[in-house]
Amino acid sequence: MSKLEEIASRVELYSSKSKSSVTLFGGSFHPFHDGHLECLNQCSEYEDNIIIVLDYSPWKSNEQEDPYGEYLKIKEATGERFPIYTGFWAQKLRRPTYEWLQEVKYPEVNWLMGDDTFGSFLKWFEVEKVCQFLTKIYVVPRDEKMDEYREVEKKIKNYNSKIEVIYLRPHDYQNLSSTKIRSNK
Repeated sequence: MSKLEEIASRVELYSSKSKSSVTLFGGSFHPFHDGHLECLNQCSEYEDNIIIVLDYSPWKSNEQEDPYGEYLKIKEATGERFPIYTGFWAQKLRRPTYEWLQEVKYPEVNWLMGDDTFGSFLKWFEVEKVCQFLTKIYVVPRDEKMDEYREVEKKIKNYNSKIEVIYLRPHDYQNLSSTKIRSNK
C-alpha cells in the first residue's frame, strides 16, 4: 500500500459512526495557497467536519509530479484541522464527482467551493444528480459577480429546491489563483 493509499484509508470520506454531516472541499489544489486555506477557515465557522478531497479536474491536465509531496504541503498548511482524502491521487483516478459522491452516506453532505468553481458548476457531469446529494453549498467569493452567482443558484434550486447556497465573506486572498501561480513559475 502506498503512503497516499494508507492516508486515504484513515479518512472517513464515505461514512462515519460519529459524524452526521460532512463538508467536502474538492480540487486539484495545484498548488494549494492561502486562498484555499481561507475557504477552509471561513467554512469551519459553520461546519466541523470538512474533508479536503484531492482530485483531478476533468478540464485540466493536472496530474501531480509528486502527489505525496503536494499532500505534505497541504498538510503543513492545514495542520490537523482538516482530514485530507488522498485516494484519487493514490490511484491516479479521474472519477467524476457524481460517481463517488453517490457513495457518500452521511445524512448531510455539503460542498465548499470558490466562486470560480461555482461559476462553472452547471458544467459538471451529471450536475442535476450531484445537486440531489447536497444539502448546502458554501461559496467563497473572489470576483464578486453576485448577479451571475444568483443565476447559477436559481438553476441549482431547480435540481434540488431544498439545497442551501451560503455565500461566505470576501477575503484578503481573493486575487490568488493556482493557475496564475503555475504560470508565473
